Amino acid sequence: DDASGTTAVLVLAEHFARHATPLRRSVLFACWSAEEKGLRGSRAFTEQPSVPLGSIVAVVNLEMLGRPERESAPFAWITGAEYSDFGAIAEAALGERGVAVEPFAMATQLFAASDNLPFAQKGVVAHSISAGTLHADYHQPGDGPERIAYAHMTAVVRGLAGVVEAFATRDGKPEWNEAGKR
Repeated sequence: DDASGTTAVLVLAEHFARHATPLRRSVLFACWSAEEKGLRGSRAFTEQPSVPLGSIVAVVNLEMLGRPERESAPFAWITGAEYSDFGAIAEAALGERGVAVEPFAMATQLFAASDNLPFAQKGVVAHSISAGTLHADYHQPGDGPERIAYAHMTAVVRGLAGVVEAFATRDGKPEWNEAGKR
């Protein structure tokens, strides 16, 4: 769960630090602590941001990237995709890199349970992208690196580079729709 998202953030930061073509917008990479203890890290950031929240175009939060529920072609899912146009933008970028976006039964519920939520509550379009599932050993000692589907995770992280690039190069910000404004 947390280790796969953190690893992806580090890999993406390194990728964009070496990116040959400058992006239109800056990209801020951050890892939060204490998600499972009330989203403390992301809440602290939104209460005392290091950059103005109004300057943040989108938050691409990463969750559970290493343990897909089945072996298949690369896929991911997006929390709360029905609340904004973030999902459509991310889905197109992921698709260009060979990663399909699939529905996940708990995607709406998990929108309110991850580090994207404090940003969304402050009006920033923020969603989580995941490729994993709540497997039997989720947050248990047996959930170790030997269980990671590395080829799948690598493909998803490559797709996520496309998502970050899409948000960093497009003209406008993603927008909440009526469902997301509630």
